[in-house]
Amino acid sequence: MGMFDSFYDNNGNEWQTKAFDCTLASTEITERVPEQRHGGLNVTTGAHQVECIGDSRDGWLQFEDGYFIDVTTQPVPGVPAYDYFGCQIGDDDD
Repeated sequence: MGMFDSFYDNNGNEWQTKAFDCTLASTEITERVPEQRHGGLNVTTGAHQVECIGDSRDGWLQFEDGYFIDVTTQPVPGVPAYDYFGCQIGDDDD
């Protein structure tokens, strides 16, 4: 699978994505994503969600103003979404 970044939910489950800098960094829920980890993806202002993989299932990392706040099994309607590699999915107005 190569390099990725890991995010850990409240149950200690690991969720992986390549949407950031892929430095094998880890972030716990409620922690702020460090500025240097944003790569081309900016999650510092407002709500954003990023596709992730964990334990044979897909999920969505939820961010609010740069903080990792939750993992959901489905994308949240109306929140800008980015795929596993950090590319925006769809249009914010949909």
